[in-house]
Amino acid sequence: MGSAVSTKLVKPDDCEKEVWSKILKLFDRLDKDGTHSIEENELMGHITNLHTENNIRRLTKEKEIYKQNILYEKEKIHSDLERKINKLRKDAKREIDELSEKNNTYTIQIDKSIKTLQDMSPEDKAKKIKSIMCGKKQSIEFWDFYKYMKNRTEDIPNIVW
Repeated sequence: MGSAVSTKLVKPDDCEKEVWSKILKLFDRLDKDGTHSIEENELMGHITNLHTENNIRRLTKEKEIYKQNILYEKEKIHSDLERKINKLRKDAKREIDELSEKNNTYTIQIDKSIKTLQDMSPEDKAKKIKSIMCGKKQSIEFWDFYKYMKNRTEDIPNIVW
């Protein structure tokens, strides 16, 4: 058989003696016709079945690992989704609370301004409107009056004479 040729082969430095010996013996067993090469018909049987079974096992294992990785990724996506939803809820609650606080502060300010205006004496009301129309001048001139009233003409019918 092929043992004469096989013994002429030199073991590579990176191969262990035991591994080299097993490979040589297997090659000699498969080279049934002694041609120092393995033909297709010499591969029929145990080694092809073993090779096929090993590939099936390897592929089955790869499939299972892939399936587990996909399940892990799906769980991670769901977990990230829950975390993001919780963060959005928390942020939304904080923003709503801030808006509520702003509204309360604004409402208190407006109510205070309304109360101040309601409590003003007729003299204080006159001083206030005069100040708005002409600043610190002694009297309201026409053009001061015009500037103030030009966008308030809808109020004219409501003036009590």
